[in-house]
Amino acid sequence: MCIIGVNYGRKISDIVTKEETSAEALAGKTLAMDAFNTLYQFLTIIRQQDGTPLMDSSGNVTSHLSGIFYRSINLMQHNIKLAYVFDGPRPEFKRVTVDSRIAAKHIAEKKREEAIEAGDEAEAKKQAQMATKLTSEMMMRQRNCSRRLAYR
Repeated sequence: MCIIGVNYGRKISDIVTKEETSAEALAGKTLAMDAFNTLYQFLTIIRQQDGTPLMDSSGNVTSHLSGIFYRSINLMQHNIKLAYVFDGPRPEFKRVTVDSRIAAKHIAEKKREEAIEAGDEAEAKKQAQMATKLTSEMMMRQRNCSRRLAYR
């Protein structure tokens, strides 16, 4: 088992050997995925040209749900069982890192607004990706969708 995220003075490559594989090789197995990182990945990359995330008719962000849905379906078609792992609260010793990331997101959001005003869609999208936030509501919606995708 491997726990990734917190650097205890070691790199992940010190404890895990990188090995490429295929979906076919994972058929019949259960794959545990870090829910936070997966959701964040989709919130970052699934966006409109100006950096605006996908949204439903009520204005709720759905980029993460779309990404999770299609990735899950793809893996399930290869007979791979999925387990999305949700971490608990962050440990206090990560507070400095979290605070610096929050500050960087605020700066990116301001730069995005400036890029929009200047008509620079590419820069607006880049800054929007850097300003991505994953809320507890988004995580709860993903949990509900994952339960609906579950199969026995």
